[in-house]
Amino acid sequence: MRQLEALAAMTAIALEGARVLELLQERYQFFLFLAEKAISGVLILQEGRFRYANDRAVELLGYSRDELLAMVPWWQFIHPEERALFLQDGQPAPGDLEIRAIRKDGAVVWLKIQVHDLVFRGRPARSLQLYDISERVLTERLLKERAIRDPLTGLLNRYYFEEAIQNELRRSQRYRRPFTLMMADLAGFKRVNDLLGHQEGDRVLREVARLIQAQVRQSDLVIRYGGDEFLLVLPETGSQVETLVRRLKRAVEEWARENLPELPLGIDIGWATWDPLTNPPLPELLKAADAHMYEEKKGRGRPP
Repeated sequence: MRQLEALAAMTAIALEGARVLELLQERYQFFLFLAEKAISGVLILQEGRFRYANDRAVELLGYSRDELLAMVPWWQFIHPEERALFLQDGQPAPGDLEIRAIRKDGAVVWLKIQVHDLVFRGRPARSLQLYDISERVLTERLLKERAIRDPLTGLLNRYYFEEAIQNELRRSQRYRRPFTLMMADLAGFKRVNDLLGHQEGDRVLREVARLIQAQVRQSDLVIRYGGDEFLLVLPETGSQVETLVRRLKRAVEEWARENLPELPLGIDIGWATWDPLTNPPLPELLKAADAHMYEEKKGRGRPP
């Protein structure tokens, strides 16, 4: 009887072990099904190496599964400018993050990465779920660009100016550097519209916008303020602004002689410089630049 009881106990233990093993296999197969069929890329990081990569991760990053599992360091697919944000002591920061990644072919892709702790094959690990958000990011950028750009000339618009000038003022106050605000409008533009039509007037505005943009630095801001009026924000520019004024006038007048010989076209320009010693308020700066341009118009015999 004792032998039979021992045999029955061993059989019960074996059956229980079989049930546990079957349950584990079912769970593992379920995990594989979910991971492989997921719309997100899945990577499992353990002890500084990827131990698992699903098909979507392979597709998103452009590496083969073997290349991902052998990747050292594992984070080399993260864009260099994003690594400081994404990594904490060589490990992915927990939570959700939207960052750029670099595919094997060198293309940049925007990813939303969700990081979770888990146990994988009996040891601590972290899962990285990768979602491709490139299309959304590009759409958002396009909408933002359209919101701050003038559709006719491609220059920044008045809406953007209101924010940009405040930023420039704060920056100049912090570093105690001057900046110049320049206002300009076209002399003779009304005759272009009246005699040649608004379509030709639009072409003139586009060309003048291109000419102005070509004469300034990359750090300068050129804004279409409305109609044929332009505003320029010139960081760290003081007395040397007169050199730019001469260049702008010459560029517009030379273009007009070649393209509108029957209609003289020029540009009136006024400016005012913010100085850290006097620290004038922005409304006063705009008023001074406008008054300076008014004097230019009077010098040409134009009405204000």
